[in-house]
Amino acid sequence: MLLEAGRRLCDRNHLRRAQDAAWLREQELRNAVSGNAAPDLQTRVDRRRAESKWVSAHPGPATLGVPPSPPPDLRGVPPAARRINEAVVWALQQELGSAPAASGETVSGIPVCGGKYTGTVRVIRGEPDFARLRPGDVLVCRIATPAWSTLFGIAGALVTDLGSPLSHTAIVAREHGLPAVVATGNATEKLRDGEIVTVDGTRGTVTFEFTRQNGADTVTNECGYSS
Repeated sequence: MLLEAGRRLCDRNHLRRAQDAAWLREQELRNAVSGNAAPDLQTRVDRRRAESKWVSAHPGPATLGVPPSPPPDLRGVPPAARRINEAVVWALQQELGSAPAASGETVSGIPVCGGKYTGTVRVIRGEPDFARLRPGDVLVCRIATPAWSTLFGIAGALVTDLGSPLSHTAIVAREHGLPAVVATGNATEKLRDGEIVTVDGTRGTVTFEFTRQNGADTVTNECGYSS
C-alpha cells in the first residue's frame, strides 16, 4: 500500500522514488495522495534520510548523564532466582557493555568464531545497505539482528561494534563458520569501505593490510561449526 502511494506521488512529480513514501508522516502521505501535497515533500524526505544516516554514523556514548547505579543487592532473593537475575545482568553487560577501543593498526574485540580471513571491508549500517555487500567482503556493522542472517552466506568474515559470545550475531557466525570478532566498540568508525583487513576470529583482532595476499582474499577456517 505504501509503495503504491509512493508510485502515485512519483507520477505526480512529488517524489523521486516510490520508496521515499516511507519517510513521510501519515498525515503528509494522506494529504499528498488526496491531491493536497506540500510543495517541499521531497525536501522533507531528503532531510529525514540524511538525519537518519547521521544518527546511524554517530550513535553517541552508551550512557548519558549520571553513571548508572550498580546492580541491586540480590542477597535476599531465593538462590534460584538470584542465579537467574545474575545471569541476565551478566548477559546484558556482555551484549551492550563497552569494549576495548581500536588503536593503531588493530581493532580488538571478543573472538567468537576462530579462523583468519583477509578481505575487503564493507561497512553496512542498515538494511537499505544490504545490496552493497559483495561475495567475500568483510561485513562490518554495529550488530546483526535476525534480519541480517541472509548476509552471513555472502560475507567472508564478520566484525561488529556490539555483541557477546552468546549473541545472535555470534551464534549465526558459528553456524556459517565465519571468522568473527564482536564487541569491538568502534569498528564501524575505524574501518572504511574498500580497506583490506585480516580478521582473526581466534585472537579477536582485525589488522589492516595494504596489499592482497597472492592477489586474492585468503581464508583459513578453524571454527569447527557447520551450518
